[in-house]
This record gives sequence, C-alpha cells and structure tokens, in this order.
Amino acid sequence: MLARILAATARFGEIAAGAVLVAMTAYMLVEIVLRWTLGVSSNEVVEFVGYGLATMTFLGAAQTVRDGGMLRINLLLYFLPEGVRKAFDLLCIAIGIFAMSFVSYYYCADMYSSYVRGYETEGVIALPLWVPPLGLVLGSVLFLVEMVRQFIVIMIGGERFAESMAEAT
Repeated sequence: MLARILAATARFGEIAAGAVLVAMTAYMLVEIVLRWTLGVSSNEVVEFVGYGLATMTFLGAAQTVRDGGMLRINLLLYFLPEGVRKAFDLLCIAIGIFAMSFVSYYYCADMYSSYVRGYETEGVIALPLWVPPLGLVLGSVLFLVEMVRQFIVIMIGGERFAESMAEAT
C-alpha cells in the first residue's frame, strides 16, 4: 500500500513537472507573439520561467531516482566487493538524504517566513513571496521521501542503487 502511494506521488511529481514545462513553453510563445505583433511585453517572462525551471527540476527528481536516471559515476563501484559497494551506496544516499533534508527544511522555513511577514515579489506582478517556492518545497520533499525509500530498499537487501543506475545506462 505504502509502495503504491510513494510510486503515485513520484509519478505525480513527474506529471506536474511536465505540465510546468508545457506552461513555460506556452508562456514564452505568447510573449514572443505579443512582442512580434503588438510590440508589448509582460516583462515577467524571465521571472516566471525561472520559477518554473526550478519547480520542474525538483518535481521531476523523485521519479528520476525511481527510474534510475540520476547521473552517477559508477566506475569506482564496479571494482568494489559486494559488501563495500552496498555500504558505499548507503553512504552516498545518506549524504543525499542529509543534503535534501537541509534544503527542504530551509525552503519550508523561508516560505513560511515570507508567508508570515506578508512579503511580495518585486516584479511587475506582485505575488506573495511564498507562492514561487511552492513547487520547490513539494519537489524537494518528494525527492527526500524517495531517497529515504531507496535507502530502506538497499538496507533490506533490495536492488542496489549502483546496479539500478548501471541498468539505466
């Protein structure tokens, strides 16, 4: 049951990342047409596409880990004995979990601080400053949960992270 929920949330992140990509592309095309035909601009395309790019990157990360698509250099791992390889995989994932915990915590704290203080963006369109990092927060939490899942799978003797990476290439 939990495995299906985690798979569904990772898939949701992937689909949401794709939707953000489509929205960014559509916005850029509208901006191009407006500039070319009417000579007007929203002057916000760079800001919104920047938010979208960061959101898209983090939302897609959980499914990328699940699919074995994360970039990783396995050359060293191929020469290590099985037990050492497993320990090295666990160490690498633990470092990743620590880093994503740190990132997720500070994204959440910054978003909450912006919400409490009522900050707004400084662009032409004033958005509440807690809105742009919503995708970052959601994506980083999904990525963190997927990293913890991967750690547990390796701990109980499931497929090794390095082996799943090698099969993906």
